[in-house]
Amino acid sequence: MSISIKKPILISGVGLSFLIFFWQKISLSFPHLGEYSFWGLILVSGFFWLFNPQGKEDNLPVVFNPVTPEIFARSLAQVKKLITIFAQESESSETPFAQRLNEIIETNRTIAQVAIVSNHKLNSECLKNILEKEIKNNNCQFATFTPSSLNAQKFDHLLFNHDLILFVVQGDLTESEKEIIQKLIIKQQKTILVFNQSDYNLPEEKEIIQKQLETRIKGIIDPTEILIISTKSEVIKVKKYQDKDNYQEWQESIKPQCDNLINSLSQTLENHQKDLFLATTYRQLLGLKKEIHQQLNIIRKQKALPIVEKYQWIAASATFANPVASLDLLAVGAINTQMIIDLGSIYQQKITLNQGKQISLELAKLMMKLGIVELSSQAIATILKTNTITYIAGGVIQGISAAYLTRICSLSLIEYLEQQDITIEENSSKFNLNIIKNKIEKVFKENQKQAFLNNFIKQTTQKLGWQKA
Repeated sequence: MSISIKKPILISGVGLSFLIFFWQKISLSFPHLGEYSFWGLILVSGFFWLFNPQGKEDNLPVVFNPVTPEIFARSLAQVKKLITIFAQESESSETPFAQRLNEIIETNRTIAQVAIVSNHKLNSECLKNILEKEIKNNNCQFATFTPSSLNAQKFDHLLFNHDLILFVVQGDLTESEKEIIQKLIIKQQKTILVFNQSDYNLPEEKEIIQKQLETRIKGIIDPTEILIISTKSEVIKVKKYQDKDNYQEWQESIKPQCDNLINSLSQTLENHQKDLFLATTYRQLLGLKKEIHQQLNIIRKQKALPIVEKYQWIAASATFANPVASLDLLAVGAINTQMIIDLGSIYQQKITLNQGKQISLELAKLMMKLGIVELSSQAIATILKTNTITYIAGGVIQGISAAYLTRICSLSLIEYLEQQDITIEENSSKFNLNIIKNKIEKVFKENQKQAFLNNFIKQTTQKLGWQKA
């Protein structure tokens, strides 16, 4: 099988490794030159000398600003850019995304959509009826949800179709409820926490719960947006004793106490309706942007996979021809560097030669630290010993291992690149080692199953002609 290599970095890197191999053969006659592994390490170091080690990036919390017309305009421009890129890469003059965008930005709404989220369905319906009756001008509509029903699809529906969330709790906030509120706030979803104290009769109990809620939600929701209500509605019998034998008896009606919520909601809808609508449209834009990006990744992965296969065969061939471990590192380093640059080009991430070297070395370090190199080599060697269609040789084991590790490296990088926002230019030069580490672990776990390894070894030996005659 012949493999065409037209990349300068591959020619120099792989070619250099072959020259060193022959030099080592000659140097056996000259012991004073020292161990060839020493020279291999020097050359490997020289190959990567142009870059400095990348420092670890801190996992800083993301600051989410309120949606302003400027933020909205910037997001709109990014979506339009993505639609253009998708049309170019899909080679289609018409896409459904342009029409979807027009439907989002041209909607002229006048009625606000309010969602009531509560684990107590009966109280939710009761509150909905109260608000529908009391909110004037009929300028909003209400819908009810339960936190337990909010799977990914329903959560998106909640975000994209509702302008305001009333999150109602009957007592202290559970951890799952707190997580949902955090997700809502992160997505710029206006959320009001409502404590329905209808299940509590003692003032002391109500005060304790209120303080617990304020503590639990601190830093997530402003204390002014924690409202106390009661949806209790019942008739009770009251007795008033004048003495031991005489008393008066009558009935009293306990009415719902929701005035503060009604007033707050009315004022919000009256004074901030345009802001609520803008935030909802912004979330819809982000949803459309995510969907376009997903479809774009499907197209790009179809282009990337043949690149991955090409480089894994090149890595296998180069490593098979070089039985010295230090030279394998040099050859595979050159191959992976060029592969990283090519994959970056497919995903419109500008990766320079120096950055490609840096990323290649960092990926190699990560796989060594995670034990992937050793585990994969052992697994491949074990399979080859029991495989009758291949012959056992150090070069074969190393060649298949190099192809496998190149595949793990490339698929991890693809998953990483798929998450990058191509509409933001400055993101192209950043490389987050913490994220790529998680990707490597995930991809390795998916590709270390016995059935996959058996098939991969068979495919590699057939492709490169390493089967027994």
